[in-house]
Order: sequence, then structure tokens, then C-alpha cells
Amino acid sequence: MSGASFLGLALISGSKLVGFLAILRFLSHWWFLKAVENPHMRKLYGDSLRKEAGFVKVIKNVASKNARLLESRAGRHAPEIKRVAKEVKGTFEKVFEETADVVEEFLAKSKPKISEVMQETKVLLQQSRERLVITRVASDLSSYDTAKYKVAISPSAAGNTRFHLGEPIHVKWEAPQRHSRRDWIGIYRIGANQSTLVTKTSSFGMWTPVHNEEWDGEVPLGTPHLSSRGSEPQTGSVLFEGSSLPWTTGRYEVRYHHDGKYNVLGIDGPLEVYVSKPSSLDLASVRTCLINIVPLCLDSDPSLVPLSCGGTHDSSPDTEGDSVASARDPDDFSFWSERQAKRICTAIEQAFDVEYAPEVIMADANLTRLANRILVSKQLLVA
Repeated sequence: MSGASFLGLALISGSKLVGFLAILRFLSHWWFLKAVENPHMRKLYGDSLRKEAGFVKVIKNVASKNARLLESRAGRHAPEIKRVAKEVKGTFEKVFEETADVVEEFLAKSKPKISEVMQETKVLLQQSRERLVITRVASDLSSYDTAKYKVAISPSAAGNTRFHLGEPIHVKWEAPQRHSRRDWIGIYRIGANQSTLVTKTSSFGMWTPVHNEEWDGEVPLGTPHLSSRGSEPQTGSVLFEGSSLPWTTGRYEVRYHHDGKYNVLGIDGPLEVYVSKPSSLDLASVRTCLINIVPLCLDSDPSLVPLSCGGTHDSSPDTEGDSVASARDPDDFSFWSERQAKRICTAIEQAFDVEYAPEVIMADANLTRLANRILVSKQLLVA
């Protein structure tokens, strides 16, 4: 809608709120032209950019001609008219400057609130995205004793259910002997599913089969899907690692599903995914934080992680020969795919509130250089 539409609605409705929105719309548009559009145009076109639009030039030419005509006819009143014109011009400039100061102050005070609204909007969009799934349910569930299905999260390296971002998650399961061999286990954000009987949201790849041999990628095979007979329950464990892990901090739950469908037979949780954050913004603290983050994002592959984190020279995809390996900086790390660089970007954003493109991470590929880059970015953001 145009600015005139807001003004029209304000006049028709007589609402102060609509009137405020109309004024806010004009001020926002003015700020956008001054702070975004004008600098962008100057950067793009440089000196060739016209300082005035054609319409403005026409108005100025007409005004200039009329001013000269008025001055010639004003006679002895010409100095007084010039004085009044200068006063009016100064008044407009003063109002313009005061308005600019008020708008800038308003935007500065509103920044926390705007950030909060943006964060809530991101959460709502994420929840909407999670619900884009076609739920398939089984029709033979009555022939299974659902009480005999159990799933449990194994403790993390710290001995609890708090897992660092990228840390593998072990999950134990227990099921009757005649359970479906196409059962699978998924990790979901707490609150994403209201029902404890059926999962209605997407796992976004955060799942793993109970029996890998019964699946071809994400498609269950058409092989006989009943396990052997017996009274004792069958037990096992699955491992979530790499792309099947949650790469966003938060609280999650584990769900055991039946026969490649979305019927829930067991739930355990919550588990918390967190990321290390520096105690202070200095090189040593940031580098220590990256020492915890980078190896996990690289799947703890010794040939990829830095030597300073326990890596090795062997089988490095970006080095050739012993001479190159021996000259390798202890803080250097490598990648098998761009996906690993994206994981590091995601972890850095959550740990330091700084966004980088994967190409930046791949260009640095060094703990110390990356730590320095983060410090410079934070200083620029604070300034």
C-alpha cells in the first residue's frame, strides 16, 4: 500500500493508531531512502548519479524564474522578501534535522523490540516449516503390544543429557522380538509435536533406522519385516551423528516409530543441545571455544581436524606428500564437503552471534585466523 492509502485510511477511520502508522510509514520510507537507497545508488553509479531528479529540476527552474520575476517587480520590498525566504528555508532545514534526530532516536530505542519481533517471527516460520509433512500411519498397530517398546537416551560425555552441538548421541531401544524391522527413531524439538501417539512434523533428516539393512536411504525395503519369534525383548542402540544430529541449540526429544510410519511407540527426553561460548572476548577464549566447535563439525575426523586438536597428517584431502603435511600449521583444518563448513558457520552464529558464508570459513581454515576474524567482526558490530 502507498503512503496516501495510509493517510486516507487514517482520515476515513479517524483512528489515532492508523494515523500513527501513516506517519511511521512516511518516516520509515524517508529513512530507507536516506540510509539504504541513496548510499547504494552512490556506490553503484558513483559520480554519474544525478543529484536531483528531473521533476525536481523542473520545479526549481520554474521557482527560479518566478523568484526573479517577483524580485524585479518587488522593487524596494525585495530585501525584505529575501530575508523572509531565508528564514523560511532555515526553518525547514531545522525541522528536517530535528525530525531526522527523532527518527534515529526512535529506531535506536526500538531496536531491542524489533529484534524480539524478528526472533519470534523466525520461530513461527520454523514451526510452520516443521509441519510440512504428510503423516503416514499404520493400520496393523493393534497386533503389537506398544507397552513393550522403550527408548532411552544414553548419557553424554559429561554424564548427563546435555550434548554439545555436533556431539554424537547414542540412543538405546527395546522392542518385542516380532517388532517391525522397518522401525525408526527420530529427534524432534520439544513442543513441535502436540500428540504423543502420532508424529506430525518433519524430522529434517534427524532420524536413523533401527535396522539399517532394511532401508535404502530414506525408503524402506519391501523385505519381510517381522523379527524372529521369542518371549525375550530385543534390544539394541542407534547412533545419531553428522547430518542426523540437531545443528540448532535447544531442547529435543527422541521418538521411536513403527514400520516406516509415524506411529509413536516410545518417547524419551528432554535432551539439551548447547554450544560453547567464550568467557570473554579475547583471542585465547575465542580460540578455546573454536577448539570445542570445529572438530565436532568435522565429524571428529583425525585427518580433517587441526593438529592442535589431536588431528593427524594422514589422508588429508587438501594436502599431498609428506613435505606439505610437515609444513602444515597446527591450527589448520580441512573439509570433505561444503556441508561441514556450513556446520561451522551455524555453530559460530549461535556461539558468537556473527554470520559468515561457508566460503569465508573454507578460505580461513585455521583456528587462529578464524578467531581473529570473529574478534574483528564483534568489534565492528559493537562500534
